[in-house]
Amino acid sequence: MPTCLAVYPGECFMNIGSEHIDALHRTIHWFQENRQIYSEMLAFFGGLFEAQFRAFDSVSLTQPAVSENVVQTRRDTKFPLIGVSEFSVDVVNAKRLTDTIIDLARHSTVRLQEGAAFIEKEILDGRLTHEMLFDMALKRLDEEHMPEGDPGLLLFFGYHSILPSIMSCRNIALRYLADEEPWRTGYCPVCGGMPALSMLDANGERSYVCSFCRNRWVVPRLFCAYCSNTNGEELEYFESEEEPEYRIDSCLKCRRYVKTLDLRKTDRWVYPDIEMLASIHLDMKAMGEGLQPVVNNPYF
Repeated sequence: MPTCLAVYPGECFMNIGSEHIDALHRTIHWFQENRQIYSEMLAFFGGLFEAQFRAFDSVSLTQPAVSENVVQTRRDTKFPLIGVSEFSVDVVNAKRLTDTIIDLARHSTVRLQEGAAFIEKEILDGRLTHEMLFDMALKRLDEEHMPEGDPGLLLFFGYHSILPSIMSCRNIALRYLADEEPWRTGYCPVCGGMPALSMLDANGERSYVCSFCRNRWVVPRLFCAYCSNTNGEELEYFESEEEPEYRIDSCLKCRRYVKTLDLRKTDRWVYPDIEMLASIHLDMKAMGEGLQPVVNNPYF
């Protein structure tokens, strides 16, 4: 099954890109009308996602920062192909995107405004570089070399600046898996990341969306990503009456959960990051039931 970043029910696209921007805005408008609690957040993230779509079109990468022989060996042993720190970055592309995100943040929440002002000043004063932000997002910095400031905000700006590069690098790595049988693991075959979202396609087949590189890979229908439990008597789910396309899949053994989007129950254009963002209330509901996420929601 190919990786999907943007999907219609029954359809799948290898990449995001500028050709999907109109559909992106239609989906954002749908959420702003139907999930009004997220309107302010989506006003900012709509601009961010559009900027990432446009940036993806111009990413220039040829190879991850790891040799082909290493990737092949990892594939043969079912080990994630690329470590987080081994992802390559189109620095010029990412710097432009950082500046765009800073501009967008100036008109967003107080916290993002303060974060943008802080990062811009630190860069101008020479205490922070774009590369430091990117290295922080790729876990290349030890504690001694971490920049000053709010770690969450620095990571947010750094990660979203390099996400188009991460996804481009992921696509390069996926060439090594093109003829492989699905791994059906709880971790991403590309980077080892845990799933931030689960999807059921038109045939009811389950796939996970990676919290780091946004790869999408097939897994068993009855399966816990956290502890690999396949005992149907210990796996359960509960649905939202108001939002029939969503459900929470949980494991009684490890008490972890993952949110699932059933593509058969919605006709909107689906971009996984919007679904992660506009379902924070489901995370709150699940944690209120004493469950913990397989991995933290990237937007919560």
